[in-house]
Amino acid sequence: MASAESEGIFSRIGTVITKTRNFVLNTLFVIILIAIIAGFFTSSGSAPVPDKGALVIDPRGILVEERTFSNPLDNLWNFNYDILEAELGEITRAIELAENDSQIEMIILDLEGLGNISLAQGDRIIDALLQFKNSEKTIASYANGYMQSHYYVSSVADELYLNPMGSLMIDGFGGSNLYFKDFLDRYGFEAHVYRVGDYKEAVEPFIRNDMSEESKEVNMRMLDKLWAGFSEKIEKHRNLESGSINRYGVGFAEELKKTKGDFARAAIENNLVDELLTWDQARVRFGERVGFQEDETINSIDYQSYLLSQDPDISFSSDKVAVINIQGPIFLGSEGMGATSADTAIQLIREARRSEEVVAIVVRVDSPGGSAFASEMIRLELELAQIDGIPVVASFASVAASGGYWLSATSDYIFAEPNTVTGSIGVFSVLFTAEKAASNIGIQTDGVATTPFSQVNPFTKPNPQLSEVLQLSVEHGYNQFVELVARGRGLERDLVTPIAQGKVWLGTEAVENGLADDLGSLPEALNKAAELAQSENWSPLFMKKPIDPRDAFLAELLKTARVGSIVPETVKNIVSLSELDELIYQVKQSSKLQALCDVCVLGLR
Repeated sequence: MASAESEGIFSRIGTVITKTRNFVLNTLFVIILIAIIAGFFTSSGSAPVPDKGALVIDPRGILVEERTFSNPLDNLWNFNYDILEAELGEITRAIELAENDSQIEMIILDLEGLGNISLAQGDRIIDALLQFKNSEKTIASYANGYMQSHYYVSSVADELYLNPMGSLMIDGFGGSNLYFKDFLDRYGFEAHVYRVGDYKEAVEPFIRNDMSEESKEVNMRMLDKLWAGFSEKIEKHRNLESGSINRYGVGFAEELKKTKGDFARAAIENNLVDELLTWDQARVRFGERVGFQEDETINSIDYQSYLLSQDPDISFSSDKVAVINIQGPIFLGSEGMGATSADTAIQLIREARRSEEVVAIVVRVDSPGGSAFASEMIRLELELAQIDGIPVVASFASVAASGGYWLSATSDYIFAEPNTVTGSIGVFSVLFTAEKAASNIGIQTDGVATTPFSQVNPFTKPNPQLSEVLQLSVEHGYNQFVELVARGRGLERDLVTPIAQGKVWLGTEAVENGLADDLGSLPEALNKAAELAQSENWSPLFMKKPIDPRDAFLAELLKTARVGSIVPETVKNIVSLSELDELIYQVKQSSKLQALCDVCVLGLR
């Protein structure tokens, strides 16, 4: 009787679960169906380009080489999921199209919605804007407040306006790391570090309480060069005396005293902006130039709508130059937000080299590195393409260091941008143990083993044999890295050693010391790849991981339901949670060699 009663209970529970599941699935189906129908009725195609109007460059989110897309359900609890991304190539493409478009009279820059812009990214936008100015058209910029990197780009404008209540503070370049040695000692943890080279800074926070002199030297050298280039460009754009920007940055407190704390007044008195205007005043100023629409908004179009309004650039060239992006930390496994999976990169390279249309490959690198093994797997696939007779050209964006440089080292030709952070030729490994922490609470470890390596655990200090093995492994990885660079760059090993050891270089220095062949961006890399392939009739083929239409639709559906799409900005040069999470993940892989650019990850950018 009890058994029959139990069966009845379980049967009723099963029925409830089945009905609930059917209800949820049916409800989801109805919601999706309504969204599709609504899309049909609300879609009106691309916005028309206004006649004699303005093109508004108003990107939002983080500036990237390529937008990240991953399964939306997998990312529901991902901290980074709500971060918007803006593709750098879309911005420059819109500016280039507007240059020869008789319907576009001027460009209005509105960069406040962007996160920090690297100097290399800023240089690409500036180059496009300068070309636009050569067509005798006007560029204007407006902001309630200028971040330093936004001002760097906006300084090229013919008319630069700031809100009277706004601010413009040029705070220079710098940053600091957190150091954990005392913390680890206090609580009984120990970091066992294995590395080669005096300049591999990523491990210093675990073994020191301050930055080493070697790290200070390389960081300060790089920052001084970045600061000099940054200042000179702004001074040139704004017709300022040499040294003006440095004096303003260093003596900002004194400048603010003169204006009794008025940031905006300090900016205009130092000729950093042309006029202080509220947005309403600026809107009228722009409207006087290009007119107003019926709803009294400026006669303008945003850059994304402008791109949608253009006829697609359809090429019937039989030869294709494949472009493959390597972006963010490099690792083994599935895709992650703003990172590169070796599996995906290898799949794309393999598809390119097996295609009868692809005559060359350009690998666009914007990465501080990560797993040395993952980087080598990608490099090997690129080398297989070269063996098949397909030239490979590397194009460096903001960062191409450590593992990012590793995978590029044997390319046929390497382009760096002037402010690309590159090099960092070095590897390391870290093993954390907590034997002291365990002992402090009365826990001891003991056991037996047939070899010195069969009793490794986090509560036992690595024995001399294990430490020797890990150090030899790191040295072998470093030697591999140096030999790859020597072979790929056609240099003697003795010439590579002084520029290796984890040292970081800017793009201009990379060309001087042989780590790169020339300065240039993606267009130059594409032309060089076609030249090496001896192709005169070619077109670029941007290769991306195929997106499941179902996932794309679901992502769009979830996107409309999100509230607050941009995570609030943190103070510049402080390590973000995503970067710290990635670093911790990399360090946890203690059995694997890491080729990770410390300067790029830990803050001194």
